[in-house]
Parts: sequence; C-alpha cells; structure tokens
Amino acid sequence: MYTINRKYILKLLTGLIFAFFIGISALSWVKPEGPYFEKLFLIGYGGIPLPLEIKSYLRSMLSLLVPQVFLVFILADYMLIDFTICSVYVFTRTPKRNRWFIRKAIELFFFTALFYLFQFITLFLIGQISGLAVSDIPVFINLIANEFVLLVLISFIYVLAVNILSLKIGINYSFLAVVLFISFSSVLTFKTNLIKFIPVSQSMLIWHENKSLLFYRDLIGDYIPNFTIAFSIAYALIVILLLVFIGIKLIDNFEIVGFEKEG
Repeated sequence: MYTINRKYILKLLTGLIFAFFIGISALSWVKPEGPYFEKLFLIGYGGIPLPLEIKSYLRSMLSLLVPQVFLVFILADYMLIDFTICSVYVFTRTPKRNRWFIRKAIELFFFTALFYLFQFITLFLIGQISGLAVSDIPVFINLIANEFVLLVLISFIYVLAVNILSLKIGINYSFLAVVLFISFSSVLTFKTNLIKFIPVSQSMLIWHENKSLLFYRDLIGDYIPNFTIAFSIAYALIVILLLVFIGIKLIDNFEIVGFEKEG
C-alpha cells in the first residue's frame, strides 16, 4: 500500500496561474466571434493556427509550450528521488525494479492528467464567470476530450523522458535536454514537410483533420491533410511504450552500489 506524494499535487496547483492568463487572453479572441465555450478552449489549448506566423506562434507559446515545460520542471525529479531511497532500502533486497518503474510511470501519468484537469477546470470557471455558453454539447465534449487526451499523452512523453534521463545524467542536464528537444521540434514545424511526424504537432488539436472542427476553421486556421487524432494517439502510445522499455532496461542494468555513492 502506498500513497501519492501530496507535495507534487501542490506543485501542480501552482500551474493554475497559466490557466488564468490563458483564459483571460483567449477571452479577448472569443467575444467578437460569439459566446461559445468551444472557441475558448480551442484558442486556449487547441494549438497554434495554421499557416504558421511568427506573431501568432509567439502568442501561442504561452498557452501550450510554456505549461508543458513547467510540468516537466516540477516532475523532473520524481523518479530520481525515490530511486535514490529505493536503491538503499529496497533494490538491495529484491531484483524487481521493473515493478517500481512501472508504478512510478503510472503515478507520473496521473500527475500529468491531473495537471491538465486543473487547467481545464480553471478555464471552464473563467468561461462561466464571463457568461459563455456551450453552443453544441456533443461537439463540446468531443473537443474537450480530444484536447485533454492529446495534451496528456504528449506531455507525459516529455515527463517520462526527463525522469528516465535524470536517472542517467542527473536532473539539470535531463531537464535542459528535454527543453531543448521541445524547442527544437517546435522550430522544425516551420521548416519541414513532415510536420505531422514532429512530437510537438501531436498536441496541436486544431492541426488535425476532424469533422468537429469544421465549424471553427475561420477562427482556428487550416489543418494538415490526413493528420488524424487516431494517428496522434497511436504515435504517442508507441513512443510511451518505447520509453517504458528503455526505462526498465536502464534500471535493470544499474549498479546499485555505484549509484548510492553518486547520490
């Protein structure tokens, strides 16, 4: 029996400041177009409108990439701290480190989902206070669910990657590596025809070809042909499984005595 570390939940709550500013910023774009909750969420967390322009890209950095980087930052040490303790009191007595890794990965997924749940609830409350209404409930649920799933899966990839790297090269270098990767892949979206295969693209809901988004194309911009939500989910799951495999192999091959001395 174990409990979730409440310290990290409190850290996740500090991220509500992003949801507040995202909501206030998105409201200025929603009001001229109509009082629709769908537009508030699409502008706030749906992604950067296509075709990409520097002005809109920089504005959207705050609403999408900065919260992701913040999430990576607050969860970067989650596995390393516990692994340091377990390397002394647990792993010297049992070889089953893979169970520990899978459990920690599940906890990180829970924290990632909780982070965006807090973000979405805050945005919803801002919309409620501002008097926005849902124009089409089934479409609204579909959009919110798709946004949530894409953001959670892609952000979890970053979080899991930084935790695996931290076991090998430490927190500072692993965080820097993941941030550079996010930044580099976001810049690549300007320079390549393979935009649908770039990790950052998977979290951009409005870049996907989806019937529920047709009504809002005048506001959210164009989409990438044949770039479906199913593709992005499959893409994310494959990467996650690969990271889990790498993580398990990594900790299975750790020399615990050497790790204790370094810690």
